[in-house]
Amino acid sequence: ALRIGWADEVMERVWLGSADAAKLDSLQRRNITHVINVTEDLKFHGEEAGLKCLRLPVDDHPSEKLRPYIFPACEFINEGLRGGGSILVHCR
Repeated sequence: ALRIGWADEVMERVWLGSADAAKLDSLQRRNITHVINVTEDLKFHGEEAGLKCLRLPVDDHPSEKLRPYIFPACEFINEGLRGGGSILVHCR
């Protein structure tokens, strides 16, 4: 896997990182077109730049139920990849 700054490329054009990777300059450097924000309240940094954004309001706790978020996340990732984009999934 490729690592650049605060994000790891976990598969081709899909990055996993912290909120630091979601800053606009980092998004633009990686040609990110889609952002999944896996937090309840952190600001989106890509909306003002026209990036497609999805919030998954997950509480950062080991007992959090993730099942309801899997399908929407996969659909969003597939949409981005089909369109030739790159995706960042980030939490705090």
